[in-house]
Amino acid sequence: MNKPNSPSSDETSPRKHASIYDLFMLCVCIYVLITLAAMTFLHLDPDILKILNYVDLVVCIFFIIDFLVRFTTAKSKVNYMTRELGFIDLISSVPLIGYLRWGRLSRLVRILRLFQGVKSTKVIIEHALNRRAESTFAAAVLIAFIVIIYASIAVLYFERGADGAKIVTPEDALWWAVTTITTVGYGDFYPVTGGGRVVGVSVMTAGVALFGALTGFVAVWFLQPTQAREKAELQAARRQLAQLEQHMAILTAEQERLRSKEQADD
Repeated sequence: MNKPNSPSSDETSPRKHASIYDLFMLCVCIYVLITLAAMTFLHLDPDILKILNYVDLVVCIFFIIDFLVRFTTAKSKVNYMTRELGFIDLISSVPLIGYLRWGRLSRLVRILRLFQGVKSTKVIIEHALNRRAESTFAAAVLIAFIVIIYASIAVLYFERGADGAKIVTPEDALWWAVTTITTVGYGDFYPVTGGGRVVGVSVMTAGVALFGALTGFVAVWFLQPTQAREKAELQAARRQLAQLEQHMAILTAEQERLRSKEQADD
């Protein structure tokens, strides 16, 4: 007798369908490729190019970590490096080799394959709803990353060349954006123009909201073990209650049988 076919290991693999992590990396890949195209085909200001190059160094750290995660979790290291083009992921993560950065397109294509079909979308939605803390954390990190980039570019655009300006270099702009969004605000750099101050207000507002979300994630992370233990205890209590109800039903049925027997004897 033939046994029913069991699902293959690929179908049951946790990497078979897209996750919140894949969604995060997809957004980073799209940003990087758009930025790379702008840097290649558009004549951007040298200071803006400098900011984007600094950001690219940070992105390379993300990509190297992503490569290490995928490499260590791959069932076949050789298959990942060859058939899945893992070697391109590694080479394209090196910031000093500019023309090889276009190899990041292969990473984008591979992640997009995970999003094909309704099933993957359904998995992402269910995962996001069931693990809201992790989803909020990933979204907060991504939004903070984007806000820092564009706030640096915007404030440098408004402040550069203004009388009494404190933010005059790309390094000044990045430092100001990071200290502002983290609500530290050392006061060593600050905007003096109207446009720069509007950017500052936007960054401060975003910073309060984002780090509020991060604080909530940390609180949930610490409470998760307690919540898991309480959930297990609740489930055990429900099982015991179900068993008691079952025993009570048996006793009631037995009592009814004895009563009927006594009435028949009378």
